Amino acid sequence: MNLLEVARKATKRRIKRLTDTLSKVGLNAVLLFDNDPLAYKLALTHHLDTVLVTNENIYVVTGPAYALAAGEETPWEAIESSSADPSSVADAIAALLPTGATIGVNKAWGRTKIGLSNLDLIELLKNRLKANIIDATSVLENVFDKPYNDEMVIVEWLPRTASRALEAAVENIEPGIREAETAGIVDKTLYEERDHTDGSRQWLSPGPRAATPHAKTSTRRIRPRRPGHGRRWPTMARL
Repeated sequence: MNLLEVARKATKRRIKRLTDTLSKVGLNAVLLFDNDPLAYKLALTHHLDTVLVTNENIYVVTGPAYALAAGEETPWEAIESSSADPSSVADAIAALLPTGATIGVNKAWGRTKIGLSNLDLIELLKNRLKANIIDATSVLENVFDKPYNDEMVIVEWLPRTASRALEAAVENIEPGIREAETAGIVDKTLYEERDHTDGSRQWLSPGPRAATPHAKTSTRRIRPRRPGHGRRWPTMARL
């Protein structure tokens, strides 16, 4: 199974949780804008103007310039508007929703705020659909954010595990050891520690290549910088 398929399955699970929630809170749809990281995560493409999530489907609305790329990348239905201006995007969205629809928007996600062009889009939807636009930030947080207690398990586990991995590496560093071998020690410690809590599993990938690509290790050997300081002050030098 390739990584794209893994991402698609994870995204489908998220969308299922969201669509199950929509009817419970009286929403016909959730509208995510192009500056919202959540929009990219759900659409699985950056070629979009907005993402519309309804009880039945998810629509990636995009202008002519990105329509082809969006259609190839997203597993959902790509809707092409006549242009990228708010009026054309509003027309495309209005064709997908009933008059008087209640639409939730994500007012703030992290540092993301609604831009002026998206405010224009909201006003257009109010006029054309007689839509009721409400703040759905709390709904999205409940669907996608972890409960506080689950977050704290991860927050406490991460520094503890990182410290153990670094301690294991320092204990085994000596002149002549290869850089990749040191990364392997870190990998082994992280892999062993990941089984101590379910919350850690999503943070670490198993296997010998889990950390190595990020560290960009090589086969260089570690040599002492100064005589007598081999274990405390290692440096990298090519053979």
